[in-house]
Amino acid sequence: MASRRYALERGGPRRLRVRWGWRLKGFEVALDGQAWTLDRAAVLAGASITLPGGSTLFVQNVRRRWWSVALRDDLRVDLDGAPVPGSDGHPRTIGRRAASVIALFGLLRLFLVAMWVSLASAPDANAISASFTFNLAAVDGAVLLVLAIPAALALRPAVVLAAGLLGVELAVSLLFAGGRASGLGVLIQVLVIVHLVDAWRRMRPRSPSPSLAAVFE
Repeated sequence: MASRRYALERGGPRRLRVRWGWRLKGFEVALDGQAWTLDRAAVLAGASITLPGGSTLFVQNVRRRWWSVALRDDLRVDLDGAPVPGSDGHPRTIGRRAASVIALFGLLRLFLVAMWVSLASAPDANAISASFTFNLAAVDGAVLLVLAIPAALALRPAVVLAAGLLGVELAVSLLFAGGRASGLGVLIQVLVIVHLVDAWRRMRPRSPSPSLAAVFE
């Protein structure tokens, strides 16, 4: 059975526990000894729970899109309209995952450049274009690794800059490929760009709405 714990505020105790079984069976939300059970249909559609004190907790399992490079579904856990710290919808969590993708592609580029340098033989007719392509890959790889750091700290500009850099790299590589570009490679890079743009959009901060208790104070 999967289980996660969250704090209702940053730096606070992890009072909120969410756990579920295979295919979201036995989905349970517990807070300070009080528990609520939700069925699979409710979790997929999104369910709201009124907590003691008047705050509203919203829980939803968001299915991974078929084209997404994400590895799993997201579990959305919002308190009064804002994601709780550590949940899949929180800007810091989204930023860390985007940073891992950015860093992975940066490392792949540097690895390919290192392999090309180690295996390079005498210059041939394609040496100039190949040299430009791999120099571009080396620069892009280094820049992506640098951008992964602020992205992991939930700085949105770093994520969209990484997406833009991959887009420029893709356009330049297609220009120099002369029709010899790998269709699978192009598709993967496009999907990664879309993934990063979506992460940048989702990292927009959301302020919590006042609870019913706060409204009537």
